[in-house]
Amino acid sequence: MHEFKDDLGRPWRVHITCASNKRIAAHAGFDFADIANGKAVELFGGDTAHLLDILWPLVKADADARGIDYDSFGDGLRGDCLVDATTVLKEELLLFFPSPRRLLMQKLVAKMEKIVGEASQKVQQEIDNVQMPTASGGMLPTSAPESSESLQTTGPSESS
Repeated sequence: MHEFKDDLGRPWRVHITCASNKRIAAHAGFDFADIANGKAVELFGGDTAHLLDILWPLVKADADARGIDYDSFGDGLRGDCLVDATTVLKEELLLFFPSPRRLLMQKLVAKMEKIVGEASQKVQQEIDNVQMPTASGGMLPTSAPESSESLQTTGPSESS
């Protein structure tokens, strides 16, 4: 069993079992048994709405006990906790499968992480190469975007 904290500091335990996998399939249309058939992109590709739908059946009993509904749970998912939640899902996913399928899943997870990392680097390079037009019609190279560290915030947003 693994745990992550949402943006509001609430801890959530995630444990993937055959029963919870069935609940996820019913709620989100996502079956971990099908992950090798292209479904990994949905889990690791950054689709936050789909991540919420996958996480909810895993935390629902705990959320119900705390009086937290689906929307309130989703309101706590933003920023770095999304990365933490995805990491927890990956770790649980690897524990879910028996050997030797676990070995295949480890390779799949490593490959997906590599693909996502390479795609992110490529996009960052493209952004760095964008040139901005000047008033005189020329082009100015843009400066590198701020690092993600300088943009990080902790805790709920002020609009929360």
